[in-house]
Amino acid sequence: MFYGKPLSWIRDSSTALVQTKLDARYRDVVILDALNQKVATFNVTTFNLSIAENKAALKALLASTATPTDSDSDRLPDYWEILHFSDLSRSPASLMPDGQPLHLHYQLGTPNPNQPDQNFQPKASTIRDDGADVLSVTYRRRRGTLNGLTLTAQTSLAMTSWANPGPGWILAPTVRLYDGSATDRLTWNMSAPPGPSTPRFFRVRSRVP
Repeated sequence: MFYGKPLSWIRDSSTALVQTKLDARYRDVVILDALNQKVATFNVTTFNLSIAENKAALKALLASTATPTDSDSDRLPDYWEILHFSDLSRSPASLMPDGQPLHLHYQLGTPNPNQPDQNFQPKASTIRDDGADVLSVTYRRRRGTLNGLTLTAQTSLAMTSWANPGPGWILAPTVRLYDGSATDRLTWNMSAPPGPSTPRFFRVRSRVP
């Protein structure tokens, strides 16, 4: 279930046996981690949510489960490294087959960094606005704090210095994507008509603290 979206119903079957595998009972809240492994069970009959302490306990359990563990302190969540590499041996700077560092693939929400998907790379195009062709840049950004990793948009007039987009660039409304990537789509458009002081160059900067 996603906030603001219709409730998704999952039907069990005689082959899936989800209820049996999760040992779920009536009014159980079964909490899973990012890899769909069972973390805890919270029964709302035993722990009535009308009692403030029980409600706070469930909220804390959900929040702790949603906070990825990073046992090797490399800024990449353990579950994500294990999912794609089966261990924690990679570093954020490890280069993937497309030549991009691993941390960038995590920040962009690439489904499989071992098989990079161009649909998850920043894209530049031109759009027609007020009679002029202007630059438009779209990219994905993983939601959350990212363990201190940052992915920021920057512009430059002559590629000698870079700064956050200012006058001459407009950020379109952020689009939250519900495709399992945990990313939002951001689009920056150059305003039209561009003036002599409008930065013509754009980049998405990924940084590891």
